Amino acid sequence: SQSRYQAYLTDHWLLDYTADVQPWIGQEITLAVTNSDLDQDPANGWQPGYLLAMQSNDTDQAKASVNNFWQRLATGGVDLAFGQAQGIPLTYVKAPDIDSGSLGQSLSSTIIGGYVLFANDPMVLRNAIQTLQVPSLGLTSWDIY
Repeated sequence: SQSRYQAYLTDHWLLDYTADVQPWIGQEITLAVTNSDLDQDPANGWQPGYLLAMQSNDTDQAKASVNNFWQRLATGGVDLAFGQAQGIPLTYVKAPDIDSGSLGQSLSSTIIGGYVLFANDPMVLRNAIQTLQVPSLGLTSWDIY
């Protein structure tokens, strides 16, 4: 039987827990609302920014699983896009290419150090990376995958 958490990952993030997450998941999982309205346009309603951060026990396995996840979407006809934020590679897809449930506009991911990050918009990842690399936070060096 699938747990609520596993069902949430499938329903809202398109992740198959057994294939995409279980092989590498660590002890730490965080889901955050990073912005109450991404585009700041009241005419189209609230479009919150969501960030899902999961600690990895095995970064190589996490990278392989996330790559397989994106490959599965591409094989299903989804057009992937690639970008960077401060030298960190991002993979994403814009809706309506996917049915992202309550996520909103798109789905994006990156791996930074021992963490796998997913967001409902590449802008959320870019903002998170920018915030994490603020020198006063002491987070200036990353293992980039």
